[in-house]
Amino acid sequence: MKQKYWFVGAKAAIRREARRCVTGARFSSEFSNQIMVDLPAPRVNPGRAFLNGEIDFAGPFLITTRRGRGVKSIKMHVCAFVCLTTKAIHLDLASDLSAQTCIRALGKENKRKYSVTVAPISSEQIFF
Repeated sequence: MKQKYWFVGAKAAIRREARRCVTGARFSSEFSNQIMVDLPAPRVNPGRAFLNGEIDFAGPFLITTRRGRGVKSIKMHVCAFVCLTTKAIHLDLASDLSAQTCIRALGKENKRKYSVTVAPISSEQIFF
């Protein structure tokens, strides 16, 4: 039939119908390629634990110091130290979210057997 007759606009009609068809559109589409950025140097270079770390706060949480009647709860926050190389974490309690409390928690962390030398604070938005 193709050798005897010439269909005017057949190629455009077939292409148009293939685009309208869900199955045709799915199989003719190209795969998306995601471009990944290089990891920062503290995450790639080997080193001791908590040499390069990050500090983040979570909370508030209500903490009770003892059990029994009439015990008052104290509002505390959790200070999380995250090692960028090994992804190890250390949790510490903080009384509030002030800069002084952050420095005090970092000072307590540096007195331990490992010390945090680089400590960028997480830039995530804080929700209350």
